[in-house]
Amino acid sequence: MTQIPNDKILFEMLSAHPGLLPRILSRASGVLGEVWVAQYLESRGYEVVIHDNNLVQHDLTVKKSGVVVAEVEVKTGREKRPVWLVKTIPECPPDRNRIWVFVAAPKNLGLLPRYDDPGIEMFVLYAHEARDTWQRSIWNQKNPQAGDIRRGQLDDASLNA
Repeated sequence: MTQIPNDKILFEMLSAHPGLLPRILSRASGVLGEVWVAQYLESRGYEVVIHDNNLVQHDLTVKKSGVVVAEVEVKTGREKRPVWLVKTIPECPPDRNRIWVFVAAPKNLGLLPRYDDPGIEMFVLYAHEARDTWQRSIWNQKNPQAGDIRRGQLDDASLNA
C-alpha cells in the first residue's frame, strides 16, 4: 500500500469538500494559536518546538542557536474580546523563562490566516504578569480551579510585544 503524506490527504479532502475548512478551523483554535505564535517567533530567527503532549503550561520551547531561551504557554480565543480559560494560577518556575501569549483571532475564518494577518492579535506577558493578572480577578479568587483571563484585564502595551 502506498503511503500518502498527511498534508496531501488533508489538501485533497478540503479540495473535495471545501465546506469542511471552516468547521475544522472552528474546532482547532488552540493548535492554530500555537502555530501562529511559532511562525511569529520563527520569522524573528528563533527555533521553535511545538509540543504535542500537553505539557502543563508549556506549549512551545523557544531556542536561539540551539539554547533554550523560553517556554511559552499559548491561549487562543476566537472573539474580539475573548475570555481565555486559565483554570489554575499560572506557574512561575524560578529556573525557567516562561512566557504566556494570549491570541485573539476572528471567530469566522473563511481561509486559514497567517500569523501576521491584521485580524490576529497576540498579547505577550511574562509568567509573573500572567500570574498577577489571574490573581487580581475576583472570579478566580472565588473559583481557583475554574479561572480565566479576559481581554479587558490585559494592558494594550502587551499587544504584539
